[in-house]
Amino acid sequence: MKVLCNALDPFDYNDDDIFNEAEPPLDLSAGSILGHLCNALSLLPIEKQMLMNVVKTLPPDVQLTKDYVDTVKKLSFEHLVILLTSEGNWKNLAAQFLITFPLFNSPKYLLACLFARYFTNYNSSLANVTSLVELEQTRKRVITFLIMWMSLAPFYFNETLLNAIQLFYNMVSIGHLSEAEKIMITSLSNQMAIMNETVVDDLTSLMLKTTDNKILGPKSTFPILQKTHPQQIALQIALQDSLIFGAISPRDVIACIGGQLTAKNSPSISFLQEHFDTLSHFVAFSVIFEREVKVRATVYSMWVSILFELRKVNDFCGMFSIYGGITHPSVERLKSTIEEAWKTMGPKTKREFETIKNICSFNNNFHGYRQAVLISHPPCVPFFGCFQKDWVYFQEMNEFHTNDNKIDIPTIGKAYELYAAVQKYQKVKYEIREDITIQKILFNISKDLLDSVKLMQISALQETMYNR
Repeated sequence: MKVLCNALDPFDYNDDDIFNEAEPPLDLSAGSILGHLCNALSLLPIEKQMLMNVVKTLPPDVQLTKDYVDTVKKLSFEHLVILLTSEGNWKNLAAQFLITFPLFNSPKYLLACLFARYFTNYNSSLANVTSLVELEQTRKRVITFLIMWMSLAPFYFNETLLNAIQLFYNMVSIGHLSEAEKIMITSLSNQMAIMNETVVDDLTSLMLKTTDNKILGPKSTFPILQKTHPQQIALQIALQDSLIFGAISPRDVIACIGGQLTAKNSPSISFLQEHFDTLSHFVAFSVIFEREVKVRATVYSMWVSILFELRKVNDFCGMFSIYGGITHPSVERLKSTIEEAWKTMGPKTKREFETIKNICSFNNNFHGYRQAVLISHPPCVPFFGCFQKDWVYFQEMNEFHTNDNKIDIPTIGKAYELYAAVQKYQKVKYEIREDITIQKILFNISKDLLDSVKLMQISALQETMYNR
């Protein structure tokens, strides 16, 4: 890194302890500022060395022309930063990269690359910027790129990054700037103001609704559900599923796509999965909980009706959850109960159920579900398990950290498509009026319901005691 800073002549740089400074440097030379910014980001020694690749002359095999992106297959992380802050029509690639880059490197390193690019010394024989005019244009593109990043992916900016950007702004804004640079710096200041606004944590607000654990299971909840129309219950399930799905962290989605994070280690995704499993177990337990065959058949029929209503409003998450409950082995073994239920529902309902069965089938890579969701109009809550299967396949087919430290450019687009597939369903919300009573039940179904083994034991006991 010392070599980099020394290459920033005519800015004098002789301070060996620049990365150990705790306060902003009195010397506002480019090298001094860059050194302090790297220190503020707590860069590792290897990261400081790699920054050289952002400012020095490109190797002969890398010539970033305007049409280079159409033919290039691989680039290093640093060369990608140079490409995307160079003249050319890189907007689409830049947008995809700014979402997916954590698959290849950290947010703090990307920010350091932008700082280094901004402070490139055009007088150095090693630099890839060769004139003052080119430097001014490069600086404008760097600021534009940074603003674009902050706008598209604010979830990557923690306190360390925001403090570093504020420090950068403070130091640069008091220096000599062209009119064009002043406009860009002002735009950066405006974006920072937006970033500092209070953001509502949707996940926390949803989790707070689960604090009333007085409602434990079917005995206290089912009488209320029986008095409520299946459509109303389905709408409330769809509303809840939509809110929980919408609260999934985009940063966690990218990390899961790249295999850097498991669903269990993501608070937002694990909350969705816990909600899904709890509802499914509740459905199964509510059926086998009843002693009389006719009562169990009534409960079973109610869930089938709710299942159909969920299909009408395109809540595939709720569909898979409830379908999993009524087709749980502990329920399906109660043959008399299911036969009694279908007597009351009739053949038309049976045909509709077969359609649902096809959609909820895991066969042929979720073919039935994929076809159904493809033709569904928003709002829609997708089944998250299908995303997870696609992510595993993506991880198996792509390599993010190669021996040559180069990024496969098409991988960026593929990863972005997987991210966008989730995001598009988070944007459109249901316009459903909240039923406080039903929501309270759904949010407070006991998380301590019996596991599959005990459900099977209860089912067998019901079968033995009542010969059904």
